[in-house]
Amino acid sequence: MVRLNNQKPIELGIRNVVRLGYVSLFTDLSTEMILGVLPFFIIKELGATAAILGIIEGLGEAVQRAIIPDYASV
Repeated sequence: MVRLNNQKPIELGIRNVVRLGYVSLFTDLSTEMILGVLPFFIIKELGATAAILGIIEGLGEAVQRAIIPDYASV
């Protein structure tokens, strides 16, 4: 195994896991922030109608239910 600065391999592994935890946290935060304003962006900036927004959200739900069949019970 490769050792950096005379550190044990376990210390390196724990450090990598903690870094991946931070990456996951910031990814979740950014996803939750964008999902709140995405409908406004689609309607106001892209000029879509409410019907088009409904179709987009319906397709998203359909794909999610196809991937996770028991999504309604989760």
